[in-house]
Amino acid sequence: MKKHLAILTAGLLVLSLAGCDATINDAIYDSDASLAGGDMYSKMYATATTRGRTFTFSRGTLSGAETIWTYRSDGNGTEVTLQYTLEETNSGSAKLVLIDPDDTVITIAEASATRQEDTYSFTADDSGTYCVKLAGKESAAVSGTLSYSHGTASTD
Repeated sequence: MKKHLAILTAGLLVLSLAGCDATINDAIYDSDASLAGGDMYSKMYATATTRGRTFTFSRGTLSGAETIWTYRSDGNGTEVTLQYTLEETNSGSAKLVLIDPDDTVITIAEASATRQEDTYSFTADDSGTYCVKLAGKESAAVSGTLSYSHGTASTD
């Protein structure tokens, strides 16, 4: 009986700690300063593949923000094109954001139950690293693709 109680207690502790991480990471979604900072997230059932210049991803749950693409610019004014699809499959919230070398955060797309497809282009005038992050809160289930003219996708 004591053995079963110990296992049950350990299991509840693990579940409660996992919930704390997700709640802390959820706050990142609405904070530009946190989004521009380093990656911090919790995710489950995550897959990703890169084929050519297309990154395909699926997250069973996501809370926080993770970098999925980067481009190192020398400030020469390169025109960068990002083509994306984004689809949310549950009640959480998810979005793609572009972060420039000055840590300015631009929301490219917010997921909804309807699949979104579009193209976002910008000129990389500033020297430094540009990145796209996938952000989620409330354990969002999200999937999509990101095709890019320049840069490198995450290896996940």
